[in-house]
Amino acid sequence: MAYAIDPYLSPTVTPGDFSVSVDPLVLRVQRPGDFIVAVATRAGAEAHPLAFEVRGLPEGVEVEFEPNAITAGQSAKLSFAVASWARVGTYSVTVLASTESGLAARAYASLTVEDPEPEDRLDIVLSSPAAAPRHR
Repeated sequence: MAYAIDPYLSPTVTPGDFSVSVDPLVLRVQRPGDFIVAVATRAGAEAHPLAFEVRGLPEGVEVEFEPNAITAGQSAKLSFAVASWARVGTYSVTVLASTESGLAARAYASLTVEDPEPEDRLDIVLSSPAAAPRHR
C-alpha cells in the first residue's frame, strides 16, 4: 500500500500529519453485488481520532465503514453495496479521513460498476408428436 499526505485537499481543509490508503485501488463489481476493501491509516506526530467519508459514488452504491471512526494508525473495513439499478460506468472515488479540528487526508480509488455476465443457457425446443411430419 502506498501512503501519501494530500497537500491539495481544498482551500478550506488543512492536511493532517497522518495518511490514509485503500487496498485495492481498482474496484470492479457486477450489479447487484457487494465487496469489502481495506482502509489503512498511518499516524504522524499525533494519533488523531479520525472519521471517514466517501465521495464520488454513483446513485445506487452505498458504503459503510467498520468501525465508523478510528484513531490514526489503525485500520477499518469499507463495505460497498451495489444495487441492481446502479448506473454502469467507471467512477473516481475519494476516501476522506478527517479530524474534528478539520485536518484531513485522502485516498483515491477507481470504482467500475458492470452489468452481470450473461448466464450460459441451453434452449431446448419441445414439440408434440402430432406436430411432427408424418412419413408414409
